[in-house]
Amino acid sequence: MCGIIEGISLQAAAWQATSEAHAPIVRWAADLKAHDHTAGIESQSVAVSPTETRSTGKATVSFDLERHSLTIKVETAGLKDVTGIELRVARSDDDYDGPSLSSLYEPKNGPFHGSISKTFGDPAYQEIAKVIANGQAVISIVTKAHPQGEISGLITMRKSSM
Repeated sequence: MCGIIEGISLQAAAWQATSEAHAPIVRWAADLKAHDHTAGIESQSVAVSPTETRSTGKATVSFDLERHSLTIKVETAGLKDVTGIELRVARSDDDYDGPSLSSLYEPKNGPFHGSISKTFGDPAYQEIAKVIANGQAVISIVTKAHPQGEISGLITMRKSSM
């Protein structure tokens, strides 16, 4: 596991996304948009249609390497009746419907107003960092109209303006 965190540390040095020299922070991001949930379905007996939506969003993951924590911030536009926001594990390149690693939002948390932020420390930090560094982390937003996910996106390393 140390290799994953060391890899993120090296990436932080190369992609320094903050001017704070004392706090090494690196940011990864995902553009959230409609995803074709028919990908990977081989059976003709399953009736699933591609998601049609104009909703969009962005997720930003900020790693605080000194504190061994990460914060996931999700911002959306155009979504109604959100029933869940999940961090999922992609099992292949086109699989945005993999198993849930962590819930970022549930209706019991109160109404969703377009943005949410959640911070994770150890040991969840280690597990989530590994999935992100391996290119398998997906943010998926589920709504009443789209119970398989209305918008989703793969978290990748890049500079973020947030």
